[in-house]
Amino acid sequence: MSTGAWDPEAQYLGAMRRTTWTAVGGFAGMGALALAVPSAIPRLFGAQMPTAASRNEVRAVYGGFGIAVATLLAATAHDPTARTWVHRVAGVSLLGMAAGRLVDLALSADRPGFWPVGPVLAGETALGAALLVPER
Repeated sequence: MSTGAWDPEAQYLGAMRRTTWTAVGGFAGMGALALAVPSAIPRLFGAQMPTAASRNEVRAVYGGFGIAVATLLAATAHDPTARTWVHRVAGVSLLGMAAGRLVDLALSADRPGFWPVGPVLAGETALGAALLVPER
């Protein structure tokens, strides 16, 4: 029963749950979109998908991986032991994606504009870091 007093542990657990479900939504949304309309993912970045092999790649990497990670995150939402490891894997994956974007920005002469790379980079970095906050 709540006494109305501020409870830091409850606040922390609430933040962990929100982080988990934000990640579930992001990965599930990406995965579902890639499976249903694979051309939408590269089109967001101004690219095309001209072959069956490229469509297959988008469905596998963005679709399958997105749904798999969302499923793991959702399955561990109320299991602190498993959640720690799944959060670490998902967080490091997101930070790896962000690092890949930074490498491209550093090495490519033809840099993309702010949209959509900037918001995607910011989202990957913020959510990746949030998922690496240690469990108490």
